[in-house]
Amino acid sequence: MNHVIDTQTDKRTYGLFGVEKSEITLTLIEMSPNTFGLAFNAKWSGLVSGHQASGPFQVTGNQNKIVHQGPDIRVEITDWSLDQAHRKLSMRCQIHVDLTKYGLGTVLVYDQALSGTYGAMTPQQMLAVLTQAMEQA
Repeated sequence: MNHVIDTQTDKRTYGLFGVEKSEITLTLIEMSPNTFGLAFNAKWSGLVSGHQASGPFQVTGNQNKIVHQGPDIRVEITDWSLDQAHRKLSMRCQIHVDLTKYGLGTVLVYDQALSGTYGAMTPQQMLAVLTQAMEQA
């Protein structure tokens, strides 16, 4: 199914001379009814360059976990709000990377809110909405 709810990109420059750059895109996805996930696409350049894309990985609410070691990459999801009545989902995601071995400490490489509506209406739900709209007209 994988219905896209929202996509946000965060471009950052960091380091002493601003030569370290990252561009991370997260896509919030409805993987199946009431099951949500994040897919990511990350590019970075500077002392180390690379590209990585993967997912979607299931997310179920606020969480804070290490998703990779060497370097440690910590993903923090906060402000999770799932409004099933209106089919809306919102959350904030921050990604922190431990670049201590490069003399940069822990760096915030992503900080964006993702939100939107999810779920296609069934024919019965669509009929109910149309009936309600006609009654109010």
